[in-house]
Amino acid sequence: VKLGFFDAFYIAGMNWHTNNLPLEERKFQDSDVPTLVFVNRFDPVTPPKNGHLFQENLSNGTLLILDEGGHGGGNQECKNQVIIDFMNNPNAKPDVSCLNIYLE
Repeated sequence: VKLGFFDAFYIAGMNWHTNNLPLEERKFQDSDVPTLVFVNRFDPVTPPKNGHLFQENLSNGTLLILDEGGHGGGNQECKNQVIIDFMNNPNAKPDVSCLNIYLE
């Protein structure tokens, strides 16, 4: 799928609820639900700054910035195992030793 599709979808999504909520209410709600967020370092569609926006309101969230290039790719088997381990025990610190993590 070409990047233009994602760009158009992102813009349409931003305007989806334009008139339904006052501007001050258009934000992520605070949550303490264990959450695992993956983003790739050079992803033009969902860049790391988006992951940081999610993280601001997730008191029990784990943000993993992968150094794997753009949107997708990388070691999918490893990512799947990290996700499975997280789903089996969401309160444990995930073992990310098989991932290529970007340290900011």
